Amino acid sequence: MAERRPRGRPTAGLVLAVLAGALYAANLGGLQLGQHNDDAIHLSVGKSLAAGWGFTRYEDPLHQPEPRYSAGLPALVALSLKLSCGRLAAARWIPWAFSVASVVLAFVVFARRFDGPWPWVLTAAFALNSLVVNFAGIVMTEAPSLCLMLAAVVCLDRLPERERPIGLTLLLAVVLAWSNWIRPTGLLVTAAAGAWLWWRGRRREALIAVAVAGLLTLPWLAVQHRLTGAWLGAGYQTDIGYRPPEAPAGWPLPLYAVWVYARELFPQTLLPFFGRQVQGLCGRLGMPWLPGLGGLLVSLTVLAGAISRRRWADPALWLAVPLAAMLLVWPFYYTRFCLILVPYGLVALHDVLERPWRGRLAAALWVLTIAGFAVRDAALLLRPPSAEHTDLVALGRLIDQATEPEAVIVTQFPSPVGLHSTRHFRLAPPLPPEAGPDAPEIARIRDKVFVYRPNYLLLYSLEADLVPPEPPALRQPPFAPVLRSAPPVGALLYRLGR
Repeated sequence: MAERRPRGRPTAGLVLAVLAGALYAANLGGLQLGQHNDDAIHLSVGKSLAAGWGFTRYEDPLHQPEPRYSAGLPALVALSLKLSCGRLAAARWIPWAFSVASVVLAFVVFARRFDGPWPWVLTAAFALNSLVVNFAGIVMTEAPSLCLMLAAVVCLDRLPERERPIGLTLLLAVVLAWSNWIRPTGLLVTAAAGAWLWWRGRRREALIAVAVAGLLTLPWLAVQHRLTGAWLGAGYQTDIGYRPPEAPAGWPLPLYAVWVYARELFPQTLLPFFGRQVQGLCGRLGMPWLPGLGGLLVSLTVLAGAISRRRWADPALWLAVPLAAMLLVWPFYYTRFCLILVPYGLVALHDVLERPWRGRLAAALWVLTIAGFAVRDAALLLRPPSAEHTDLVALGRLIDQATEPEAVIVTQFPSPVGLHSTRHFRLAPPLPPEAGPDAPEIARIRDKVFVYRPNYLLLYSLEADLVPPEPPALRQPPFAPVLRSAPPVGALLYRLGR
C-alpha cells in the first residue's frame, strides 16, 4: 500500500530531473512540428486561438469548430505564441516542462513505495524511457496527461494524513480539472480519485474534489457541446463505433485489444527489450514467436504485482485501472496510449521482483533496462525520427511556390502541411489507389472544393519513403497535374477545374 512516509524528498528528484531535462531539450527537434499529425492539430488550433478566431483549425478557410480535441493544450500553445511573439517552435517547451515535472513527481511516487536505491533506479528507468523522451518534444497530450496523473497520485498519497486537508483537496481538484481540460480521459481519473477517497472514508474531501473539479471543467464541456453538439467531442463518438480491419472476424474488440496490448504494445512501452528491431532479429534467428511470448510474460508479471494484496489500497492502482480499461474499448492501438500506465507498471513489476530471493534478478533487470533505454535514446539523438517522415517545411515551400496566395487546397492531412504553408487547407476523404471517375470519394471531393476558387487537391504521405499512388480518376479532367515531387517530399498536386 501507499502508506509509508516518503523516504526521499522532492528536491532529491530534481537531480534526475535536471539531467532528464537536458536530454529532453537535446531531442526537442527530433520531429518537425506537425510530423505526428495529432500535434499539428493542437498547434493549428492554438494558432487560431492566438489569432482570435476561436476553437478552430487555423488553416481552415471556413473556421469550423474543432470536432475532436480538448482545449487545454491548444490554450497553452496560444499562450506560448503570445509570449514568444508568434514563434511556433516555442510550443515545444510545453511538453518539455510537463515531462521534467513528471520526473520529479515520479521520484516522489516511487520514494513513497520503496526503500533504499530503488526510487532512484525506477525514476531513471522512467525518465530514460524512449517514449517519455520522444513525447517530451511533441506537442501532444501525452506528456501533460502523464504529469497530471502523477500529480494526482502525489496528492492522494498525502491527503489521508492531513487533519485539515482543505488546501490539498483544492489543489487536487485543480489538478483533476486541468487533466479534464487536457484530455477527456481526465474524467476517468477524476472519478477514480473521488472513488478512492470515498473508499478511504474521506467522503467530505471526495465530494469537494469532484465537485470543484467538475465546476472548473463544466465551462469547457458546455462550450464544446455548443460548438459540436457533443459533450466530449463529436469526433470521439464517431470513432468509438469503428472496427479496425486488422481485428480478426468474430473477435470481440476488447478481447483483441487485450491480445494486442498484453503481447506487444504495453511491453514495448515499459521495457526496451521489444520493438521492431528485436522482432526482426528474432525473425532472422528463426524465433519470431519469442518477443510475443516475452511480452505476455512481462504483462502477466505486471498484472500479478498490480492485483497483489499489497497494492489494493494504492491510489495509483485506482487511477490506472480505468485508464487501462479505456484502452480495451478504444478501437485504435498505439504504444503512446500506454505511456500514462508506465509509472504504475514499474511499481507493479518491481513489487514482484523485490522479493528477497529475487533481489539479484531485480538488480540485473533494472540495470539492463536503464542501459537499454540509454542506448535507444542515443540512437534517437544520432538519427532523429524526422528522417523517416516527409519534410513538411520543404513541402510547404513547394506548395506556396506552385499555388496562388488565395488558393484553397483539399488534402487528407491538412494541418501538418498547413503549419508550414501560407495557403488554406481543407480535409479531403482518403482516396483508394484504384478510385475511378465515378468513385464516391471523387464526388465528395468535387462537392467539397467547388465552393472555392481556385481549388487544388494535394496527395502526400507523412512517411518520407512513400509516394502516394495516383488513382485513375486524377488522370483526366477536371484534375490537372501541377506538381509531382519525389521523397523525402513525395507529393502530387492537382488543380481542379469545373
